[in-house]
This record gives sequence, structure tokens and C-alpha cells, in this order.
Amino acid sequence: AAVITFDEGAISDYEIAFPRLLEANATASFFLNTGTVGRPGYVSWDQVREMRKYGMTFYSHSHDHVYLTKFSLSALAFQMQQSRQLLEEKLGVPAEFLSLHFGDGNGVVIREALRAGFAAVCTSRCVRAQPGQTTIDRVAVYAGSGVRTIRRMVGGDPWFYAGRAAKAALIHIPKRIILTKAHAN
Repeated sequence: AAVITFDEGAISDYEIAFPRLLEANATASFFLNTGTVGRPGYVSWDQVREMRKYGMTFYSHSHDHVYLTKFSLSALAFQMQQSRQLLEEKLGVPAEFLSLHFGDGNGVVIREALRAGFAAVCTSRCVRAQPGQTTIDRVAVYAGSGVRTIRRMVGGDPWFYAGRAAKAALIHIPKRIILTKAHAN
């Protein structure tokens, strides 16, 4: 099984992805930054409710589009609780999942997400998701991803995942070093 997900709540989710999903008789899960809903370039709550009527699901991408590992515990709790509360108030359904920005998470973020009431945290690690975990790994589909790539991804081709993991490590390690140095300054 595969789940299509979108992060941030950009207006293109409503204007482009949503009609195509309807045409294909498909659904998707959308992770919203609740602090940007209704702002120019982002979906409105009315658009979110319309999409929900057609089977789309909505979850948290925190309140603001930020690196959660950079926050104090109280600021981290605010990002999670504010987002979860707004989603539940506006949509009337539990916001069960939190998606990490840029895959930026650690044990503290995951522990606090579970403490805030999320059932699981969605990452950007390049491995196949496994049932019953409190972290759900997601693999990105890029604009240039062709049908063959998507088939390999959904089919669980180990060479595909090994290649993606190697590429991610080459990008993630330097990124983590740069961010850590920038945060220290």
C-alpha cells in the first residue's frame, strides 16, 4: 500500500493536486502549517474543508514552517499543540500525525510529539515505512520522478532505497553540520 502526502498546505495542493486526485478517484493526506492557512499562496480553511468532503485527510506540519529540533521544550510544545488544536477545532477530527520539516527530528521531538497526542511522526528518511511504528518513513517523489522510479519505490526495490539512502546521507550529513554551526553562532 502507498499513501500520497503533501506538506505545507500550498495553494497548488488545492488548485492542481486536488482536481487531479479527484480525476484519478484517489485520496491523499495533507500536512498543514496551521500558521500559514489563509495566507497568500496557501490553502484557506474553506478549501481544506472542501477537500476533506472528498476524502482528503489533514494532519500537522506544526504551526509554523520551522526546524523543530531548534526549539526549547516549551516552544516545541506550542508548535505541536497549537497546530493540533487548530486542526481539530477547524475540521472536527483528530490530528493524529505530525510531519517533520525537512525530516528534521530527533528523540526529543518524537517523544514530545507522542506526549502532545500524536499517534506517530512522519519523517523524510528514505526507507520503506513499517506498520505499527511511532515514526513513519516517507519517500519523496520529485517532479522528474518517472513511472519506472515510482514503481520501484512502491514495489520496495531494495536497490532504489539503498540509492536514495546514500544520496540522502551525502546531503543530510553536511546539512546537519552547517545547521549545527549556524545554530551555535
